[in-house]
Amino acid sequence: MVSSCTLFLDDIELTGQKAFVPDFLSALFQESDRVETRSADDGEPNIEYRANRETILKRLDLMGCTKALSERRFQEWREEMIRDEESYLEEMEPDEAQHENETLRALKELAWEEWRQRVQEVLRTMYDFDNFSDETDRRMKDHDPSWLWFDGLNSLVSLRAIIDAAPEIQSIALNVGDLIAAGWVDVKDKICAEKIRIVSTRGQPVGPTIILAEGKSDIAVLKASITRFHPDLTEFLTFLDHSDFKVDGGASYVVKFLKAFAAARVPANIVAVFDNDAAGLAAYRVALSLNLPENMTCIHLPDIELGRTYPTIGPQGKHNTDINGKACGIELYLGKAALSSNGSLRPVRWTGYDKNTGIYQGEVDEKDAVQEAFLTAMRDGACDLDSEYPEMKLVWQTILEAAALIAEAAQNDARPPPNW
Repeated sequence: MVSSCTLFLDDIELTGQKAFVPDFLSALFQESDRVETRSADDGEPNIEYRANRETILKRLDLMGCTKALSERRFQEWREEMIRDEESYLEEMEPDEAQHENETLRALKELAWEEWRQRVQEVLRTMYDFDNFSDETDRRMKDHDPSWLWFDGLNSLVSLRAIIDAAPEIQSIALNVGDLIAAGWVDVKDKICAEKIRIVSTRGQPVGPTIILAEGKSDIAVLKASITRFHPDLTEFLTFLDHSDFKVDGGASYVVKFLKAFAAARVPANIVAVFDNDAAGLAAYRVALSLNLPENMTCIHLPDIELGRTYPTIGPQGKHNTDINGKACGIELYLGKAALSSNGSLRPVRWTGYDKNTGIYQGEVDEKDAVQEAFLTAMRDGACDLDSEYPEMKLVWQTILEAAALIAEAAQNDARPPPNW
C-alpha cells in the first residue's frame, strides 16, 4: 500500500496525495508551522504542518486565490455544466423534458450562496455514501467531485472556497508522517521551505510577493514589523533589501526598478511602496503611467488621522497642519511613542518646495531616533499592536490588499485545466 500525505480540516480528511507532497498542498504552509511529535510505542516521528483557518485564508489571498475569484470560477463551472447537460439531453435524450431532468434542475438551483451553505454539511457527512438529502448532496459527496472541487481537485481556488464556506473549522493541517515512515520523504526535509513558489503555467502556486520601498530604512521597518503584525506570512513576502548589495534608494529609484523588472518580464508578483509625501507621490504618479504588467503594482503609504493635524516647523513658524501627501514618510507610521520626545510629538520640518507638484516637502525631526525606537519595540515585543500602532496596521492592510489583487490577476490569467 502506497503511503500518502493528508490534508485535514480539523479532523476531517479532505484530500491527499500518494508518494509525495504536491505544491498545491505545501504552498499553504511555511516551515514555522511544522509540528513534530513522537509515538509512545515506537518513537517514530509524526510530522504535520498546522495553521489556523484565518492564516490559511490570508495566505490564499496572497496567492491570488481570493473569495471573489472563487465565486467567479464557481459561476463559470456551473454555467458550463448547465450547457453541457442541456446539449447532452438535446442530443441523447430528446424525448425527456429538461425540467424533469434531476441533474439539470439541481444545477440551475445551485447558486453560489446555496453551494456555500451546503459545504458544512457535506464536510460533516462526506463519507456517508448511503444517505443523501437530494441530488446536489449526492453529487457533492464525492460521487462527482467537480460539484465540490469545481475548479479541479488540485486547485487552490476550490480549496479556498471550501475553507471559506466552513467558518466552524479551526485549523488546517498537512500530515506527512506516513510519507516519512515509508521513506518517500526524509525526516530532515524542509517540505514547505523547499516548495515551488512561482507563477507557473498552471496558475498555482504563486509567491512570494516582492516588496519594494524607497530606501533601506523603509525596508528595515517593514521587515521588522511583518514579524509582529503578520508572523504567519513571513515566508509569503520578501523584500528588495538595499543593505545587502548597497542598492541605491529614493523614490525615483523605485520607478527605475519597476521599469527594469517589467522589461525583464520578471514573473514574481511585485508591490512597490512609495512614501506619502511630495516626492513619493510624484514618483508614484510616474509609476502609474508605466503600463506595468499585471503582476506588478504600486501604492503609496495611506493617509492617516495622525497626519491631519500634526505639529510642523517652517519659515512661518510653528503650526499644526495636514501633512498627508506632503511629509508622511515611513516614520509617521511608527506610533506616537516612537514619534514623541519629552512628551510631545517630534515636529515635521519643511525642507523644500517641489515645483513639479506645487507641494512643500517635509520630514520629521530626528527620524533616525524614531526608527530606532520602533525597531526596539518590535524586537522587545511587549506592546498592543492595535492600540499603539494603528498607522502601521493600516500600512500592512494596504500592502496585503494590493498583493492579493495582483496575485488574483495572475491566477485568473493562468487558469489550470480542470482535474476531476
